[in-house]
This record gives sequence, structure tokens and C-alpha cells, in this order.
Amino acid sequence: MLSRDYPKRSPKMKFYEKLFAAITIPVGGFIFLFGLIGMFVSWNIYIESTFLLCIGMTIVGWSVCFTLTKLWRISKEHDNFKAASELKGDEYNLFIESHPEFIEADAVYRKRRFQAWKSEQTVNT
Repeated sequence: MLSRDYPKRSPKMKFYEKLFAAITIPVGGFIFLFGLIGMFVSWNIYIESTFLLCIGMTIVGWSVCFTLTKLWRISKEHDNFKAASELKGDEYNLFIESHPEFIEADAVYRKRRFQAWKSEQTVNT
């Protein structure tokens, strides 16, 4: 199968992906630190760590932490972009005029506040 045959996947991380990333990032950090320290100090825990083994552990630990934190950041940027693209129209402009403090806020937060404001307007009319 070619890559074009697979469905497009959203960069948004699901809850279980965030859960496993939150567990894996500290483990990757531990492996990174263990490998970094092991390059300079030989550790005799269960096996004697060699310099090459420690370099490998350092690279694996760094790559786990780096890729997961980057994916998490891309997921958050995707949420902001999606929320910002949904905020349009005269009602939104009226909301921003009446609440200028939300102009600098995160797009996801602005969308939530706009929806709450919109529901209050519906109830009041």
C-alpha cells in the first residue's frame, strides 16, 4: 500500500496518546540522564555500562523526549488553528468589541468564552 492510500490523520493527540506521552516523557528523560551520566562514570548495576551503550541510551532517551514534546506542541497549535478558523462572523465581532480583553487570549479559550457569551445572549432574549 502506498502512503496516499492511508486516510489522513489529524495531528490532534487523543486522550490516551497524551496519557502515554505524559508517562513516557519522564521515562525517556531518565534514560537520557542515565546514559549521559554513564558516559562519564561507569555504572555496575546489573551489567557494566560501556561508553557505546551509554551513547545509545542517551540518543534513545533524547529522541523519545524530543519527539513526544514536539508532537504535543503541534497538537496544541492545531487546536488553536482550528478554533481560530471557526471564530468568524458578526456575532464574534460584537463579542470582541464588548470584551477586548480576549483579543490576546488563546484561540481555544476565546472560542469557549464566545460560546458561553453566545449562550447567555440566547437565554437573555
